[in-house]
Amino acid sequence: MRDNERGYSLVEVLVVASLSMLLMAMALVQINTSRAVMNADNAMRLVMGEVSRARDMAIQQRRLMRVAFVINGNELRVERRDVGLPVYTMLRRTIMEGNLKFALPSGTPDTSDGFGAGSALDFDSANPSSEVCFNGDGMMVNCVSGNVINGTVFLAAPNDQYATRAVTILGSTGRVRGFRRLNTTWGRV
Repeated sequence: MRDNERGYSLVEVLVVASLSMLLMAMALVQINTSRAVMNADNAMRLVMGEVSRARDMAIQQRRLMRVAFVINGNELRVERRDVGLPVYTMLRRTIMEGNLKFALPSGTPDTSDGFGAGSALDFDSANPSSEVCFNGDGMMVNCVSGNVINGTVFLAAPNDQYATRAVTILGSTGRVRGFRRLNTTWGRV
């Protein structure tokens, strides 16, 4: 047998195997961080989509649409007010995945839109509420008084700094924006 046909030594095989395990461990840590970021982004886009859908349905059907958020929960509902009655019919029920909830971690600053960061659901109305309405003109209003309001919806996962998101809604136009928390500031998505 020639020297160049011997194969790999045990030391060479162990070095390659240990390097492979080290790379796999590093990839596993990165995957967990990436998963938290993806879940948070998906939940934010889900909320943005449902709020925009409620606004669009209010305009198309010329009816009052209510968006109800479950505080410290992960559910939101879109409901239509029946004509001539103070009764709402549920049209859509959406549940966020990935351990995200409507929550405001302590020390979270306000977004650049400046609609408030006083609670997980911060709508500038005299009576804090977990629900808002869209009228037939596409404006976000207080469901009781009918006054145009702006608001911010905060999403967070417990004990996960990478999973804080915010959705802002401009009341007069119904414009919806998403934000991702970047340490002490927010970045628009």
